[in-house]
Amino acid sequence: MRTILMVSVAATSLMTTGAWAQTYDTKGTWYGTPQNEVMALSDSLIAIRALTAYDRFEPAMDGGPVTGTSGKCFGSIVIDKGQPAGAGLCDLADGDGDAVVTEWSADGMTAEGRMTGSWRYVGGTGKFEGITGSGTFNAGTGADGNYTNMIDGSYTIN
Repeated sequence: MRTILMVSVAATSLMTTGAWAQTYDTKGTWYGTPQNEVMALSDSLIAIRALTAYDRFEPAMDGGPVTGTSGKCFGSIVIDKGQPAGAGLCDLADGDGDAVVTEWSADGMTAEGRMTGSWRYVGGTGKFEGITGSGTFNAGTGADGNYTNMIDGSYTIN
């Protein structure tokens, strides 16, 4: 009886500590359409109501379950004397209706005018329940006129 109890405790411990978790590297490019509202308050102060609809994600490698999602990101950004600061959320879902919420924070800008910052998964439903992870992003319109958001990072689903 003692052996059965010890095996049961060990199995329960493994399940509650995330031993069955799957981790994915996520590097790739989101393609979307920006619907931003830009308010130039002065030559050096710009406020942006940011909204982007993302229709697809092209991973650099197998991006795991999040690869099949699409949705919208929204938030606000202030660019003061060339330095951006802002934050928002992304509401993404896959074809099964399972959803994941991502939080983002803008903290820099490239010489080409692309916004840079960090992101993290807040949570999800269905197959995304228990998701955690984070990374960096580089978003903006390229020379070809397409709006892209290049991300790098990793995530785990328990």
